Amino acid sequence: ERISLFGGRLEIESAPGEGSHFTLNVPYCQAVFVSSPADDVGALPGSSPKRTVEDESNSIRLLLVDDHTLFRNGVARMLKNDPRFEIAGEALDGQEAFKLAQKLKPDVILMDISMPGMNGIDATRAIHQEHPEIFIIGLSMHNDPANEMAMREAGAADFKTKGCTASELIAAIENCIKKRQSVTKEKPSQENVAQSPFVEISGK
Repeated sequence: ERISLFGGRLEIESAPGEGSHFTLNVPYCQAVFVSSPADDVGALPGSSPKRTVEDESNSIRLLLVDDHTLFRNGVARMLKNDPRFEIAGEALDGQEAFKLAQKLKPDVILMDISMPGMNGIDATRAIHQEHPEIFIIGLSMHNDPANEMAMREAGAADFKTKGCTASELIAAIENCIKKRQSVTKEKPSQENVAQSPFVEISGK
């Protein structure tokens, strides 16, 4: 089931007294996220939990940006097993990501770094300048400190390698939403102070 998820197949040939021969065929692509045993609890391959009206209104809207269709499909399928997440759209490169970010206004963008045309770093910078409220998580095959620094300087909230577990990616998304919620909670208190009708009066 894991193999078929990414378009592969497993062939088994066996003969009495000769043992078994296994042939594994998997399409080449960038590294995919590794699921830990805990990631599979309550998730059935090929199925997604039913979404309620409340789920839709409270869902975390995601934009997936990667030039490898196989990788996007794998991430989308993994996240669709969690009713909190909604895949708002997918982009093949940075330029398309910028356009969709303006149109869809996602909560979080999962941004690949190495893409043809506009790369993930330039796209992150452009999106962050126009929409600082959108959180961006950089993704790369390589755990390169230089890439991570470049993404964070461009405005990314986090950076993960494509070899991280599903739990680690989900935790990164959750942290972005927690940051937004904390900022939202702080704003009313600041506005209330500014609009307070009470004025401190001092005198002799």
